[in-house]
Amino acid sequence: GRFDGLQIDVEGQEKPFGFSIQSIRQNGKNVFEAQKNIAVEIELPRGYPTLKKGMDVYLASSSKVKGAYDYAKPKPKEFQNKINVDVKVEVFEDKIVANSKGVSFEVIGTFEKAKDLNQVYDAFLKSFQKTGETAFELGRFELKNPSELFVPASTVNNLRRGLYEKIKPDLKQGTLSVLPKPIENQKAGWIIKTDNLHLLDELDLELFDEIIYLIGDKPDFEKLSALPFEKIRISLPTVCRKPELLMPVIQKLMDLGFKKWEVANYWGLQIIDAKKYDVSFAPFLYTLNTEAMMMARNINATRISFAMEDTSANIKELADKAFLPTSFIIYQDVPLFTSAVCIRKNDCAHCDGGLKWINLSKDGKYFEALSVPCQTMMFDKLPFCAASIAKDINSSFYQMDFCYKPYTSKQVKETAKKLMAFVDVEPSLKGNLLKTGI
Repeated sequence: GRFDGLQIDVEGQEKPFGFSIQSIRQNGKNVFEAQKNIAVEIELPRGYPTLKKGMDVYLASSSKVKGAYDYAKPKPKEFQNKINVDVKVEVFEDKIVANSKGVSFEVIGTFEKAKDLNQVYDAFLKSFQKTGETAFELGRFELKNPSELFVPASTVNNLRRGLYEKIKPDLKQGTLSVLPKPIENQKAGWIIKTDNLHLLDELDLELFDEIIYLIGDKPDFEKLSALPFEKIRISLPTVCRKPELLMPVIQKLMDLGFKKWEVANYWGLQIIDAKKYDVSFAPFLYTLNTEAMMMARNINATRISFAMEDTSANIKELADKAFLPTSFIIYQDVPLFTSAVCIRKNDCAHCDGGLKWINLSKDGKYFEALSVPCQTMMFDKLPFCAASIAKDINSSFYQMDFCYKPYTSKQVKETAKKLMAFVDVEPSLKGNLLKTGI
């Protein structure tokens, strides 16, 4: 029936080709459920592989089909990474002692002469190999038994359990960096970011410390030249499928004297030399802890942005420890994903170019897909907004982004006024900000 899952075994592919049935026809008419013994026409999805007559076709939900495939569900306990521990056991006439990782455990007793020393060693080894659900496994094992004594299995097991309960394996490796002294933020500044400089027309730019311009391969040089030069930072795109088109633009901007840049990926770090230019990190260069911030500092980043997926609790803690200037983005249409794949039906030769917005919905949620030539971006219908939370975050700057979506200069002015008063735009989303335990 319609919406059932179909699977087809295709030669040369590791997995069956599967899809959800969207359209069924029988006797030239659309039907919801196919009847037996009547030819069926089914619409295939885009990108289907080469199919041949005689290939096996079956329902994905069929229990008979599922039973035909040998599949054992993995058990998590079988795939734990355990730490090796070395154990040394000494047998005395009145006690046995086990030592490992600086701890020891002993069991008192009296022991008789052993008949077979090899069996004694094997009994100890097999017992200590049983680490159960502990975080470690037996490494080297050494037994010292100069008096050649026999120890009952129950006593050996008591010794093993007692020792393993005392061992506290060190799961951490290495040491954390010594952090520089946190910077003091006297008063947070304001940053505005846009990919359309005309959206700034109705703003009082004196209120902003910085203007970030997200460029493409055809930036608005005329409008850019009319803005206060010292406030401008040039931002490189997060995904750049055709860098050869962008490189001449970057070089021209450098020749014009622009020294402040924002990068959103490691390609940007290769293009913009952080030793020569003022380079800040966009949120997609994730800074979720002080170690990441230290790495940013070591490669000469001048500012980091808190991650859009982070919680307010972690951002607040990181902001209080920050030894680099920080930017807390309080408004943005967050790209849920960016793909260097086009979703348009036409091929490149018949593409009309330009921007195309597509409305989508799933499970009661509404999304918007932005199609630009050779690239697709997905957004939630609502913007991310954290203005009401921002005043509790000790950030160097608060930032508002107006990129991708078709704003007007009037909308930007009204939204900016609310945000600078720490008032949320409603309706809006908070992402993970208010979540705990993640």
